[in-house]
Amino acid sequence: MEIYDWDFVYVMTNKVVNQRLKNFLNQNVVTFVYQNTDGTNIYLDFKEWRIVDGGSNKLLRLALNVEAGTITGGLNGSLNGICPEIEVNLDTLTQTTKSDVNIINLDVNGVLDSKKTSYYVIKSYMEELFNFNKDNIGKVLASLLYSPTEPWLTPVNYKFAYYAATNQEDEYFVTFAVVTERDISQLKTALDSNLLDHVNNEYILLSQKYFLEYFILPSCQEKILPIIKGILSDEKQFYVQPTSTSTGVITLTDYPIFIFQRGALCIQETPFEDPTCIPYLFELSFDNLYADIENNNLRISIQGKADCYVDYAELTFKLVDEFLFVFDRNSRSIYFDKTTSSPQISTDHKGNSKMLYILENLTVTLPWYILNVLQQQLIPQIKHTLSNNLINSAIPNEVGLDVNFYIKNKLN
Repeated sequence: MEIYDWDFVYVMTNKVVNQRLKNFLNQNVVTFVYQNTDGTNIYLDFKEWRIVDGGSNKLLRLALNVEAGTITGGLNGSLNGICPEIEVNLDTLTQTTKSDVNIINLDVNGVLDSKKTSYYVIKSYMEELFNFNKDNIGKVLASLLYSPTEPWLTPVNYKFAYYAATNQEDEYFVTFAVVTERDISQLKTALDSNLLDHVNNEYILLSQKYFLEYFILPSCQEKILPIIKGILSDEKQFYVQPTSTSTGVITLTDYPIFIFQRGALCIQETPFEDPTCIPYLFELSFDNLYADIENNNLRISIQGKADCYVDYAELTFKLVDEFLFVFDRNSRSIYFDKTTSSPQISTDHKGNSKMLYILENLTVTLPWYILNVLQQQLIPQIKHTLSNNLINSAIPNEVGLDVNFYIKNKLN
């Protein structure tokens, strides 16, 4: 799914939006006042706001129920119980243009008589009132911003949009947000429809970079570093290396890193004899360790070398493993399906030595074909060491979330 360089996208159905607007007006007094240069005064105290059909992209339609209202000056009368339907331009709501708000219907409740001349005079004044109170409209809509339990998800800059689904069953209010101070003027307010399953009422699409930084990186720091503690210097840490505004990979501040492992070389000369097993020491060094997002999977890649202390012989490897994201609607959390783990390793070697240094002091001369056996037996041990000890340690058991949650796919 595409996120168009936003940090996160928050989507709500009209049902959720209208309930939140209702709660906001129940808890807060919302009044609009306006005085025209000709001395006409309008006062409106609102009872309820709700989104109604007819909006599209930057145009949002709202029905605003007035509990108490008056118009005085050139015209005098009660505006109690009226319900204007307005159309708000979300793109210019915070700007100084004069025509951001238009009245679609002055009173959908029919309290005002549309056959009277005063109806159209009041409509003109009311349009001026709503444009004068654009900032107040924006403050009410700001109550729809995502309120995270995690401080790092607090919106700093944002844009709103209204999205009507093609099946016309659902319509959505969308917040496009960034969590740092950066320019958003050129960012697209386009919603990837793949985010919507038409089952749930709320959705969050989070950028790959922030998912890695706040959900995967802590596990790497907490669980992988202790495994290689003493081998790494204190300065070496995992971090998220950005690959674009919204994508990144987890890697280390410095390479190579090393892990020492003991193994056993087992050779069976004939089918009727027990294999001969010789203990040995091998060393793994990593030139690259990356974690990123690809499709609905967390993908971890490790590249490096295995040195089994054979003169001029070196086994290079690349191991890739993936873990599927699964969203649990009951617990409202993501867990990583470790049963989907199937580490794939590719190897190559160079050198053709016959000398193998076994453990610390013992030296044994081996023919070249046994060296190949050693390398072949190293491969599953490398897979076990990396996959079980390192990669699985980096995968948190689950991630608790407030809403249905999707992670942006890798761009490149």
